Amino acid sequence: MRMIKIACALTLTSLLPQLAQAGVVWAANGHEYELVNSEGVTWVNANAAATRAGWYLATVTSAAEHNFIVANILSGGSTTDRSHYWIGGTDAELEGDFRWVNGDAWGYTNWWAGEPNNLGNEDYVAYDYRNGWAWNDAPNDLGAQYGFSRGYLMERNLSPNVPEPATLGLLGLGLLAAGIARRRRRH
Repeated sequence: MRMIKIACALTLTSLLPQLAQAGVVWAANGHEYELVNSEGVTWVNANAAATRAGWYLATVTSAAEHNFIVANILSGGSTTDRSHYWIGGTDAELEGDFRWVNGDAWGYTNWWAGEPNNLGNEDYVAYDYRNGWAWNDAPNDLGAQYGFSRGYLMERNLSPNVPEPATLGLLGLGLLAAGIARRRRRH
């Protein structure tokens, strides 16, 4: 029994840093956003990393959401001469037909003047800093080509009806420990 308690304590301790890494929550939509600094990351790798973490690359579907992101999240990002942070828009399947990775409707846009321009087969959307934040279409290997890919913006829904993966893990561990303890008491 002591070994089970130790194993549960170690597992819970290893999960605590994940639980403590909170992003910024926008009350208007109940979503959490987190800016990940990852110099030179490609859009494909950023998308995969966000998915593995239980998030998705951010989808910006209104001016209000854009204003929230700029004021509360991108304000902590790099604002050197040029900086790009990937978001979840792409037209890789069909040129000019942009879609969000999570299936949200594509309607609101915030492109810089002259964008999207598909210069050099640019299929991925990024927030682009040029004395302010707006969107640019960019190639997957933006960092290798131009050197100003700074990271990506992740988003997830914090709906009270859908527990987060870490919460489910803790609940599962608690139930497992309780079941084992109960079983031991019977024997």
